[in-house]
Order: sequence, then C-alpha cells, then structure tokens
Amino acid sequence: MGRLRQLAGLVTLIGSSFLAVRLYKRFSVGNILALRIQTLGGGIGSMYHLCEGGTGPAVEKLTAVDFGDANPPRDVKNYFYSIENPREYLMDGDDAVVVERGPYPLKKFSIRHDVAFAASTLTEAEQPNSNGAVEYDVANAYVVLDQDTALTTNLERSMADLSLDWSGTATELASHPLLEKTMPAHLAMSDEIANLSPSFLSALGALNDEFNLILSLSCTAEQIANIELAGTNTVAGDKAQCDASQMNDFAKTDCACCMHDVAYQANVGGAQATFRNCHDFLDEETTAVSTLSLLAQYDGGVAVKEAGEAKYDGSGDNFIQTKFEQTAIYSPLVQTHTVNDVTFGYPSAVIGKIVSAAQLSAAEKAHYDANDSTRGATVDVATAMLTGQMDDMLPFALGDVATYTKKVAAVCFSSCEAVDTSDALYDSPLGWTCSGNAPGRYETDNPDEIVLGGIDCMPYSSTFATVMQCSAIDTHLSSNSNDPEYSACVCADGSNDWAAEGCCLAAGMLDGEDLTGNGCLFEVEGALGVTNYAGTASGSTSVNIGAALESYITNEPSSKSSRFTCPATGAPSLPEHDLFNRFEIHQGQSSYELYYATGNPRIQQDDKSAVTNSSSIYSLAASSGFELTYVPPKGLDMNSPSNTISSGTARLVPHPIYVESGKVAVDFFNDKDWGYAVQRAKTCGTSECVLAARMSSMDSSFVRSEATDAMGRGLPYDGLQPIGHGDGPSDSGRPVYFHQPLYLNGDAELLSQQNNTHVDSATASGNGIQIYRPIAEESDPGTFTVGDANPNYSLVQESTWTTDNGDLRSYFDIEPATGIVARSRMRFGKSYSIWECDPETNANCNRAAAAAAGGGESTSVDCYQTLAGTTGLTYSCSAGNVLTPKVVGGKIMPHHWYEEFTKGATPEEIDALHPIIQKRHTSIRWWMAYICCYFAISTTALAAFAATACFESRDADTVIETPVTKAGE
Repeated sequence: MGRLRQLAGLVTLIGSSFLAVRLYKRFSVGNILALRIQTLGGGIGSMYHLCEGGTGPAVEKLTAVDFGDANPPRDVKNYFYSIENPREYLMDGDDAVVVERGPYPLKKFSIRHDVAFAASTLTEAEQPNSNGAVEYDVANAYVVLDQDTALTTNLERSMADLSLDWSGTATELASHPLLEKTMPAHLAMSDEIANLSPSFLSALGALNDEFNLILSLSCTAEQIANIELAGTNTVAGDKAQCDASQMNDFAKTDCACCMHDVAYQANVGGAQATFRNCHDFLDEETTAVSTLSLLAQYDGGVAVKEAGEAKYDGSGDNFIQTKFEQTAIYSPLVQTHTVNDVTFGYPSAVIGKIVSAAQLSAAEKAHYDANDSTRGATVDVATAMLTGQMDDMLPFALGDVATYTKKVAAVCFSSCEAVDTSDALYDSPLGWTCSGNAPGRYETDNPDEIVLGGIDCMPYSSTFATVMQCSAIDTHLSSNSNDPEYSACVCADGSNDWAAEGCCLAAGMLDGEDLTGNGCLFEVEGALGVTNYAGTASGSTSVNIGAALESYITNEPSSKSSRFTCPATGAPSLPEHDLFNRFEIHQGQSSYELYYATGNPRIQQDDKSAVTNSSSIYSLAASSGFELTYVPPKGLDMNSPSNTISSGTARLVPHPIYVESGKVAVDFFNDKDWGYAVQRAKTCGTSECVLAARMSSMDSSFVRSEATDAMGRGLPYDGLQPIGHGDGPSDSGRPVYFHQPLYLNGDAELLSQQNNTHVDSATASGNGIQIYRPIAEESDPGTFTVGDANPNYSLVQESTWTTDNGDLRSYFDIEPATGIVARSRMRFGKSYSIWECDPETNANCNRAAAAAAGGGESTSVDCYQTLAGTTGLTYSCSAGNVLTPKVVGGKIMPHHWYEEFTKGATPEEIDALHPIIQKRHTSIRWWMAYICCYFAISTTALAAFAATACFESRDADTVIETPVTKAGE
C-alpha cells in the first residue's frame, strides 16, 4: 500500500512538474522572449527599427521638421579662451594668461533631409534587408540667444515620399514661438577673444614655418631646397644664385633661392659677389615682411615689434618702418576676433594673399603636369587656383576665395574710405582702409549677407586697396604700355571691380611688385564648423527657421550620413543588435585619418610624409561609434520595480558615442560605486516615468596606453586626443587636440606646461599657461587684469576637476531595456599649439639658423640646443621663427569648449513602454505562480512556505522605487 502511495506521489510530482513547465514556457518564458525582442533597439518587430523603409513612428521621428517632441532644438553654450597678454607671451617668455569667456548660448535647429534606404554594410544576414541602413543629409540653423526672438517657419514635410516643401506662407513655429534671451547681461557677441589663429597654423603646416613661408613668396620649393647646395663651384655640384628671371619659375630647378647667412658671411669662394643672403628676405622694408605685417594687422594680429627695436635680418640695425609705412610689426600667429566671428567664421587677408602667392609656382607646376607638360598662362593658373579649381592639387585648399571676396564686398565696401589725394598715405594701402562691422544677421534677409552677419570688415581693407594699386597701374600703362615692370590687373572672379570696390586679383604688376593674390580673402571656419543662414530682414520681428534651412540645403554641398537600423532577425543575442544605430558613413566619409604615429609625442609638419606604413595611420571608422538616439539595450531583466521596465542599470560595458566635433568615438559608462548602486535618472511620458541609467564619459578615452599609442591617445599628455593630421585646409593638418573641458582628469601638467625639454631649451621652464575662469557664470566678474588679484576669477587647478566634475563631464541618460536615449549633454573642447621646428627632426627648419655670436633678433634665441651645440648655431623655439622667435612651440593652448543639450525620447515613446511593462509584470507573476505551484504539488510540507514566498514576492514586486534626476532636467 505504501509503495502504491509512493508511486502515485511520484506520478503526481512528474505530472505537475510537466504541467508547470508547459505553463512557464507558454506564459512566462515565451512572453519574456517576445517582449525582449520587441524592446531591443533593432530587428523586425522592435519599436525603433526602420526595416520597412519610409513608414512607421521611427521614420516620423527621424524626419520630423516641426521641432516638437520628436525633433526638439538643441541648447548650445560656447565658452572661449582669450589670451590676456599676447605680446608678453609671444615675445618675452611669459606664461600665457588665458581667461575663459562665456557662456554664449545658441539654439540649434536641425533636420534630416534627402532620406533614403539601402542595404547595410554591417549586416551578415544571408539576405540583407534592402532597408537595412538609413541615409540622410543634415541641415542646421542657429539662433543666438542675445535677444528675444520670435520664430516662424514655412517648412512642411510630406510623409508620402518624405520630401520637403517651402512654398507655403511662414507662420508661427508652434513648438517654439518665442526664444527668450538667455545670454548673461555682461556678455555679448561683440566681445573680443585673442588666441592662436587656426588658419595661420594651417598655413605654417603647409609651408613648414615662417622663414620658409617668406622665402616661398619669391622662390619655388626646389629653389628653396637648393639653399643647402648654394655655392660658386657649380662643377662640383653647387647651385648658383637664381637670377631675377628664374626666381619663382617652377621650371628653373637648378639654382638656389639664396645662401645661408653663415656661409654668406664667410664669403666662401667670393659668394657675396653673386649671392643674396637669405636673411635679406627678413628685412622689414621688403615687400614680403611688409605685406605679412600689414595683412596681420587687418586680421587682428598682435603688434610684436615697435620702431627702434632690432631688425629681423641680423644686420644690427633698428627697425624704423615697413615699405607701407607701418611703424609696428604685427604677427598673425595670435589674433583677436569677436565672439561672433570666432563662432560663425570670418575673412582672412593673410591667408587669402600670402598662401595664394606662396603656392602659385606649385599651382603652375601642377597645371603643367596635368596638361601633358603644357605650360599654362600664369593668369589662367592663378584664376583656377583662386576659384578653388585646384584645391585637390595643392598643399593648401583655398576654396573659391574670388567669390567669397566678392560676397564680403557686398557687406563691407560701404565701410571703406580712402584718404585725400594730397595725403602722404594716398599711395599706401594704409590710406585705403575699412572699419566697423557688416550688418548683423538680423538686419538682412539675403542668405549671402546673413552668413557674413556682423563680421569685422577690417580685412576687406586689403581688397579696397587694390582700387588704388590697379588705378596706378592703369594710369602708368596708358602712357608706358610696354613697361615690363607693370601689367594690368585681372580680377579672378571675371569682373572689373578693381576699378570701383576692389577684387581678388589673379594678375597685376605694380612697379615690379607682383599683385597676384592681392585683395583675396580666405573664409575661416568658425568654431561651430557649419554655415549659419538664420537671419531676418531689418525691421522684422521674427526669424524664419524654414527659410534658413532651405538656404542651407540650397547652398551647402551634400555630405550624407548612413546608420545601421535593421539588424538581421533572430534571437536577441545576435551580435548585430550591438551594432544597431552605428554610423556606416558620416558626412560622406566612411572613415577619417586622425593621427599619423611617428614616435614623436607632438604633431609635426612633416608627419604625413614621414609615415610610409599604413598601420601607423589611425583611421577612425564612422562605425566606431553610435549616434545619440539609441544605443545597445540591455533588454528585460527580472530585477526591477513593477512601475518600470528595468532596474535603471545599463549594460556594464563601454558605449562608444561618435562625437562629431572631434570625429572621434568617446566611451561612456554607467556611473556606479563599488556596491553597484547606479546613479539613476528618469524619463517620462505624458503621465508616468520610468527609470533611466546615466552614462558618463570615460576619462580612459583620453589616456595613453601601449595599446592606444598608434591612435595618439594621451599624447603629449593624458587628457588629449590629437586629431590634427586630418584637420583644416592644409594637407599637413595642424596641431589640434580634442579633449574634455579643462582637460578633465588629464595630466596636471596641462594646467601649467612649464617644462620646455621637448625643445631642448637651455631655459628649464616657463612660457607655459595659466587658465582662469569666472567663479560664477551668470554674474559679471569684472575686467580681468593680468597681475592683479582678480577676486571674481579662479585659477584652474587639479582641485577644479573634482569640484566642477558635474559641470564638465558629458553624459546621456538611457532607458536600459530598450536603449532609447532620454537626453544627452555633450561637453568637449579643442586646443591648438604652435608648431615646433626642430632642425634635428625636420631639415626644413635648418634654414632659420643664426650664428651664435651674431647680432639681431633671431640670434638671441637658445632653443634646440642639442643641434646648436654641435654646429655653433641657434634656432628659434617654434615655427614662428621670424616674427616671434622666442615663443616655445608645442604648448597646448585651450581654444574653446561647448555644451550641447538634447532631449531624446518623446513622451509617446515612453507611453508605449507601459503596455510592455504590464505584460512583463504579468510574465513575472506567471513565473511566481509556477514556483508556488511546483512546490505546493511536490510536497505539502512546503506548502505554507511556498505560499509565504509567493505572497512575499508579490508584495515586494509592487514596491515603487522613486527615481531621481538632476535638477531642471
């Protein structure tokens, strides 16, 4: 009888277990799996996929143009750094005293347009979905929040084909009818910022250093290289001095531009009778130095020499005035510009003229090689160069400076004025000047004028002066038509504007001076990196955001991006789900060459030419990071309150986010302490909220390790990512570094940079930096005075990183189960440094040598002593080796940082999670029922315990955890 009861009990136990397992699989496991697939950030059936192409809520959000919850505008704050003692820093070896200015707030309006779908390159599916990747272009418009601004729009989108239409009448922008002023009262877009000039650093990268730049205005690259062989014994291979007809002729490759000062002074073989001393090119009265200084003044450069100081040519004489009667010498290395110009861009007279003239012979050579060794007319080659047609052939891409100059004329010519004909300066460019600013972007509805809104018009002085120069030529040729020292002016834009307002010259000779490039203005990119067309006609009370975006789309070249949005179907653990929403192409490029590893800790002018091994090139693939809309989700878990879909804990792995401003991927991680108590936030729907996880930027993204040396991370100091080899208009790049604000948690040396051993200086320390910032953002800290107490400013130190960590670190909040980004606040910055010019590692730097016992400005410098000690020569401390020979190169100078806040998840997306939460909660209850049922049937002895466990578990599951979030978000 006992055996029968045991058998019956066993059968009952097996049967009940089988039934419970079936129930568990049907109502719990099946439900959880289905929900997990549904909530993952990809795959057919998920909330966010684009597998069906141009339909569904994800597409509506992607292409929204109303700037409501689906596509809200972004809040941008810019902070700029201004050098308060530029002359003392450049000339006297003082530390650069750098003060943070800001915040300068803007509202950023962006839309995705020209949307299309294509098969993905990231999927491994045997039959890839034809809509696996979404392609689109982005258009942007910025509104400065320095006044109350009403907004309208005439932009509409068709959901049928996702096309855009601007034919309607502009009406109030419903989502943002009025933008209120948020700029602090003590700040304005007219505030002035003094810092290193990124465009001039690009020019020095292309031309190596100031000495070679000046030589390039008169000689070809081959003739400059022949300086090393200059001598009178041509039979033995020496190169003779180029005569006047050979100078700067690309076909004349067998002569030297000049002779080194040391060799010339020694008069080897009687060289002084036939050669020109290279130092003669440095005379302040020559056209080259005079022009460089004049244009530097127009561009906001720093006065680095006054009348009565020693000349640059080593003659021992004192400087009196330039060819153009300037009594001071200006350097373009550090320039002062308004916040408006630094933000949105501005014209440069230095780059427009100096770079054009310096690479004219290279342009002629490139034209000759590309046209079956047929030499083109110089004016035709110059025209092609100045209209951007030769950008791919030359070391510095000028773009269409001719057209840009004409656009600047439209907004600046009215600010120009010439002195009277009886004035002594009438025949000097200094008598033909422009001043003031162009009309503001809220004073015109002309797109070309809006782009240039508020720019400083001083650089246009160089263009206005061509009226005087070309008129003098015209007058002279009318009575001396065959004079070889004169030739008629030709405007590169095909006009005859030289006679009235001036133009960018492709030809012209005045008393033997070649005017090619005179009057040309180069467009310097602003910190935003994009063109802004948001403006309005004078007297209007509103800005038409739709019209601004239409102008952007019409005038700016297409640069499409592509993202992976439809992984292959299957189990949620498929690796492809971890790639969901990664870029495949970003702004037309699948990868960016950011860094060339040469073994040098700092970026050098010749790095690209020195690297021959492709493995030494850090090329960042666009797919290295995610776009800040969705990131890889964690999926459902069992450990969360009943009112939310997850515990607020993200996957404990780094999440790489693609940061557009640096073209790099930065890792983000879920904040936690050693007890794994995560920092929680929340994201809300129309009535209820769910927990979110805060993902913060990882300092390791900027820290050097052996594994990251090839990408330059942490060089030359932890806290930096060099990105300069692919930055700017020069093939050589420029020394630019990407980082967190104030070099957060990097090497403390970045905050002082007193060590000069990287230039072998006999001076052990100095010429570093001191960074100050206002104690309070919103209140006026008053004028900063170098050397005073400045009580409302604080010196940035290591302790600043701790006290201000929350205000400096980037983060984004995600709903972990789905991967949807609730909000993000990106904070990153850029710094520049002055190129080094070490003759040991860069042979081109040998030409700026000076005899240790000689006189003059250049010879009082004692940098690069390793080589100087073996040759008896001294070398300047940087590539600024003519105008500012004492400033130490390689020091990292903060330029700007920004904060960009974006709201991500819409209330509707969060509302859509609640039915899933309820289903998940039901599944958990089925799981608990299974546990209870199993234990109740298997043994009655445990029934009470099972019931207790059941009720306790159910009670615990209904506890609501109160989420926390940062104030104001």
